[in-house]
Amino acid sequence: MRKQLTSALPFLIILIAITIPFSCQKKIVKEDSADEIILYDHFIKQLIVALNTSNPSTALQYSDSAFAIAASINDNQKKANALRLKGVALRNSGAYDLAKADFVLARSICKKNKLTETQAMIELSMSTYFLRTNENDSAIYYGQMAIENYEIIVDSIGIARALNSMGATLKQLGRRDEALRFFYRAEEIYGLLHAEIRQAYVLSNIGTIHQFLEEYDKALELFEKSKIASQKAGNHRMTMNSSMNIAGIYYFTDQNEAAKNAYLEAIEINKIHPNIETLAAIYINLGAIYAELNEPELSFEYLNKAIEIARQTENLRTETHANYKLGHYYLDKGKLKEAEKYFKKTINGAEKIGDIEHLSGGYKYLSIIQEENGNYKNALDNYKFSVKLNDSIINEKKLEILFEMENKYEKKKDEAEILQLSNENALQVIHNRDLKIQLVTVVGFVILLIGILFFIRLKNRKNKIIAEQRIQQLEEEQKLLAAQSVIVGQENERKRVAQELHDGIGVLLSTASIHFSNVEESSADEKTAQLLKKANKLLKQASGEVRKISHDMMPGVLAKFGLQEALEDIFENVEDTGSIAIDCNIALGDERLSENTEIILYRIVQEILNNSLKHAHAKQISFDMRKEESTLQINYKDDGDGFEQNEIQSGKSLGLSGIKSRIDFLKGKMKLVSSPGNGVHYEIRIPVE
Repeated sequence: MRKQLTSALPFLIILIAITIPFSCQKKIVKEDSADEIILYDHFIKQLIVALNTSNPSTALQYSDSAFAIAASINDNQKKANALRLKGVALRNSGAYDLAKADFVLARSICKKNKLTETQAMIELSMSTYFLRTNENDSAIYYGQMAIENYEIIVDSIGIARALNSMGATLKQLGRRDEALRFFYRAEEIYGLLHAEIRQAYVLSNIGTIHQFLEEYDKALELFEKSKIASQKAGNHRMTMNSSMNIAGIYYFTDQNEAAKNAYLEAIEINKIHPNIETLAAIYINLGAIYAELNEPELSFEYLNKAIEIARQTENLRTETHANYKLGHYYLDKGKLKEAEKYFKKTINGAEKIGDIEHLSGGYKYLSIIQEENGNYKNALDNYKFSVKLNDSIINEKKLEILFEMENKYEKKKDEAEILQLSNENALQVIHNRDLKIQLVTVVGFVILLIGILFFIRLKNRKNKIIAEQRIQQLEEEQKLLAAQSVIVGQENERKRVAQELHDGIGVLLSTASIHFSNVEESSADEKTAQLLKKANKLLKQASGEVRKISHDMMPGVLAKFGLQEALEDIFENVEDTGSIAIDCNIALGDERLSENTEIILYRIVQEILNNSLKHAHAKQISFDMRKEESTLQINYKDDGDGFEQNEIQSGKSLGLSGIKSRIDFLKGKMKLVSSPGNGVHYEIRIPVE
């Protein structure tokens, strides 16, 4: 037995010597592949952060690094995703042709490898791209393709999201009837999935379209459904908006008592999450309603409350509207002197804010008072000016009506042409059928020969078309490859100067930090572990300095398109990640702010959003920015973890300190409300010219 073991020992040694290296090599390959996937996920995460903070140059570097790793492990889904995000970064930087090339290449990878879900995401990004470049037909086409692909994989959330996106696109293009169909389908899916808050927003969008079409009963029904969905989701802000929409419908349809009750309910909801400017708007509407209900004292009380809030918030528009209502109050009382004072205040405010409707009304009622006082010349002049202003309002409304009628006419015309074409085709089919029957009865054999020849010709033509399509496909692939080569050359040249400082060093520092962390965890020597920890800390500090330099760079989209476009891009890119819901409303008008003001405001919003994304774990964000006369108003809320204000505002938070210092530089004011578990609410007011 021992002799047999001795003779077999050399064979066993050789076998072990061969097997062990092979096993170790296999393990190393697996570990290397796992490390590459970890590194890919790290680059994608940093890429998304760069997109969310509008740093397209940084995003482009991370997308190239992620694509290189995906190519090394030959993962087509990861390659397509990296190209999609690179296209978004290029689009945000204004390089539209380059962005289009990446989108097209990413989509072709998905189609070739049947990656339907990723393809649908790419098509949604392409739809947004073409809408921005005013290629409306392409925007609609890719939006429809996204819907179809989500339907193929039966992704209900994806379908609803794509339907809602298509509805928003059509609504923006003024095609409201078509938009309604998509909104209704999205609402139905959200209802089945019990996604109440998203359902509430879609219902509100549908309601506004029906209200625009003066279909008040239908709009009222939708706003009430939106209110119920908001209440189920526990979203008080949306519940209050729904109540106000409902009150507005009642007021338009002369149901003043119901409108009053709806506004009073909105006041109670506002107490839960106070919004003082919304409260002022409710007070003005209540003042008007109480006047209609012949309760002048209550009307006077609420209008004065609105003026008090307007003066506190320096909101001239709200104050002007309230002054106009108070002018009517004193005019009805026969107190002409007081009425004249408030109508003059109305005129003064309306001139500053460009409110033609209240300006015309102010001059009209001022002329009536002057006529009563015997000041006929001024009365006549003011009346003529009022009529002139009123004519401008009417002409503007006529243009809007004509535009709407033209859209409806074009739609009916297209439908009529389609119907006529269908009738002509039907007649042609009948005629051909009769002709064939006659020909068959006379020369059936000849027709049979012609049919055979026609079939052969059709087959040859089909083969020719297939060959031409194949050639065209090969040409397109050659163009795509050429475009990619151009992109790489241009990008390398553009990034050459900054690459050594940020792109190369930043990526190397991130990678080195990951490896240092792995070595630190596996080190048994405490002293060595301490040294590794310090070295890792220094690497992270260096990486932070590189990021700071990048973040201080001027975002391209801000310089080219302005503050509104830049902020909309931030929130759109965050929502594209699918991990957070955002309600974004921005109205800054056509005139841009000064360059310094736009940059500082952009950084303020960027820092607040970063806090929600990195620290608060928020699932929903509400952002409202609008320019009211000489004041820029910003309201920002999230439903994240919140914090103790005393601890944060004591100076420990550099982020909040940076926000406050920027607001102070702009001579603005900030109100911050937060507590653990209740999210955060910023109210910011910035004076602007």
